[in-house]
Amino acid sequence: ICGMPVRVRAHCRLGARHDIEVEDDVTAVLEYANGATGVFVTSTGEAPGANRFEIVGDLGTIIVDGSGSIDADGTVTLDNNAAGGIDINGAVNGGTGVVLDADAGNVAIDGDVGAEGIGDINIDADAGNVLIAATAGASVSTETGTVDITGRTVTLGDAANRGIIQTDGGDVDINATTAFTMGTEESTEINSGGDIEISNPDTVTIAGEGLYANDDINVDALDTIDVNGVVQSEGGNITLDVLNADGDDALINVNADIFGHGTVELTTTDDDNDISRVTIDANISGDDATVTTNGTANSTIEIAVTAASDNELGS
Repeated sequence: ICGMPVRVRAHCRLGARHDIEVEDDVTAVLEYANGATGVFVTSTGEAPGANRFEIVGDLGTIIVDGSGSIDADGTVTLDNNAAGGIDINGAVNGGTGVVLDADAGNVAIDGDVGAEGIGDINIDADAGNVLIAATAGASVSTETGTVDITGRTVTLGDAANRGIIQTDGGDVDINATTAFTMGTEESTEINSGGDIEISNPDTVTIAGEGLYANDDINVDALDTIDVNGVVQSEGGNITLDVLNADGDDALINVNADIFGHGTVELTTTDDDNDISRVTIDANISGDDATVTTNGTANSTIEIAVTAASDNELGS
């Protein structure tokens, strides 16, 4: 992590505590070319022992201890350009932000990742997948900063594990190429103090407790949006938009309620002579609610239940 030292001075004791042929105790002082120094201490005589790694920098301190957590006053940055990616199984907290960047592999988060104040959280797996709470409950949260997640697929929770993305005042932006999927565990949710933006995967599945935002919610997909968890904007507008041009159908399936403070717009458009359909089997409410299907003669709107006010339905 810190590179090779240019000079090492150490005090060692062989077999001082046990009948072994290696060191019982080592205390080493390391010197680096840039003037930094380090101290390494280990012993076989500790019970139960402690594992602690500290890096003190100009802008903050990183502490990794036996709890399996990372706690930094500044920004925590984990960057891996190998296929192994990044695997988080403990708490990661950055006082001014968190950056998780996997150039070739996945980012798997099965612990709590957090930032304080205006600290942003950026999670990037351009060539891989972002999996939050796939094997254990996990959260990604910041106070007034933003959460920005990019991956080939992005999953939040599953049937058994709760996944949470939360901001007290910032936006949540999710950019997926293939799919964004929320698990069915009932408390899985995205809760944003600002906007929620989910951009242009093939499919979007909203499940669990759903999406909640103080401001706007915008969900764009290329094939299908399935709403199986509540979508609610406390103070903004809601837009669900499917624009398909690749030979698949353009579908929005609403199986859970949608509540907008302002306008609610659901639109499907198919440019390739396939089906463009919105199916509603739940309540939609807002100042104005508009449902539109565009494309071919296969454009349909199917409504089983609606409690919207001032609805406009267009095909």
